[in-house]
Amino acid sequence: MTNDEFRRKLRDLDWTIAKFSKKCGIGYSTAKDWKITPDWVPLVLNYIEITEKIKLDYEDESSVIKKINALSQIKKIIADI
Repeated sequence: MTNDEFRRKLRDLDWTIAKFSKKCGIGYSTAKDWKITPDWVPLVLNYIEITEKIKLDYEDESSVIKKINALSQIKKIIADI
């Protein structure tokens, strides 16, 4: 994942580099200066996306289906680790 892809994904998630670095326990300047992200970053970003979908869609009438789909995606991510 390139730095541009990383920043685009953060924008899509409505996250900042500061929030990401704090949650992941890494330095802000480290994450800010990546040219190519470490291999674990896309997995973490996918995890964040999936878990936020579960929380955001909680009141939605179709939330059960979305939760099941999200859990299935989590299984795929874990299998990749």
